[in-house]
Amino acid sequence: MDLKNVYFIIGTSYAGKSTTVKNLAKRHNGIALEENYHDAKLPELDSREFPNLCYTRDLQDWHEFIRRTPEEYVTWLKNTKKECEIIELQMLEELLAKPEAQNKKIFVDTNIRIETLHRITDARHVLVMMAPPEDGINRFFDRPDVEKQFLYQLMMEEPDPQAALDNYREMLTLLHSKESYDELLNAGFPVIWRDENRTFDQTMDLADKAFGLAPDPKQEGGRHMEYTTRLVTIDDYDAIYELWNSTEQSRRALNPVDDAWEGIDRYLKRNPNTCFAAEADGRIVGVILTGHDGRRAIIHHLCVHPDWRRRGVAARLVSLAEDALKKEGIQKVFGLVFRDNDAANVFWEQQGYSLRTNLNYRNKSLNEAIPAGE
Repeated sequence: MDLKNVYFIIGTSYAGKSTTVKNLAKRHNGIALEENYHDAKLPELDSREFPNLCYTRDLQDWHEFIRRTPEEYVTWLKNTKKECEIIELQMLEELLAKPEAQNKKIFVDTNIRIETLHRITDARHVLVMMAPPEDGINRFFDRPDVEKQFLYQLMMEEPDPQAALDNYREMLTLLHSKESYDELLNAGFPVIWRDENRTFDQTMDLADKAFGLAPDPKQEGGRHMEYTTRLVTIDDYDAIYELWNSTEQSRRALNPVDDAWEGIDRYLKRNPNTCFAAEADGRIVGVILTGHDGRRAIIHHLCVHPDWRRRGVAARLVSLAEDALKKEGIQKVFGLVFRDNDAANVFWEQQGYSLRTNLNYRNKSLNEAIPAGE
């Protein structure tokens, strides 16, 4: 089987494996084999040959599934993985024989074991994605996945729901043992750790580097795209509102009626020359809104779309606003940021600002970013 165009991702839960597979396939106009793609073969499997895979298929009462001991569950999962490997390799061989797969890159969220991957492909075609053990254990049921929410509801139906949850978390703890993490870290493949501050695009860049692939610069949001800056206008209402809704911090910072619409109008009427937007491919990807009283200015809102972070957009917008405010005769400039927004706090410090707590600004839990020396 010729696997020169096949790229495998393995790792821990909550590491973003299937999302990365899907996004890489989109970026490279390839094919994505996402999480548990072997399920497509499940209805036709013989339970005598694949007893562990067929266990859930033939299960009559799903409460039995969650009542097993953690040790029983882990043993079943390991045996299931061996059976998954057989099916996944068969499906991959079938796919590679199809005309539509010729010369296409194939990205696989796989159950194939480490020792098998070493035998069938080279190290540049396998990527390990990992999340901290506590994420896989404590955040397992935070996802909206149908399967995970189904299991959670089963536990809630148990006579002692908390005991059922504790039993399942003990199983997750065994799965996320130091031994299992060490096995992945020492597998001889590149490793990417989950980072909540990294965008999907940045994760794909890291995966491309690990696989030795060059990203397509024509793809929207690709790292080679350029952006321009300009003053914000009233006509940018809808675009800025859409941008604000792309990040959690911006959504909770603004009341859509009182702030988003009336606020933009207020900023632009009073400060038409000190509010800026960054624009790429015809859409606004960053914005900074300031307000001043002739003596001091406050940067009320600084927002950059997640796909455009860590490219210097925010720093460029701040620099533009500072220069424009100086031309207006403003000598003091302050920024406002949520105290629990660690990334934003670090950003302001990198721009030469210091932070002090401000508890009284519109009843929000904020820090005030003050230029060094003030």
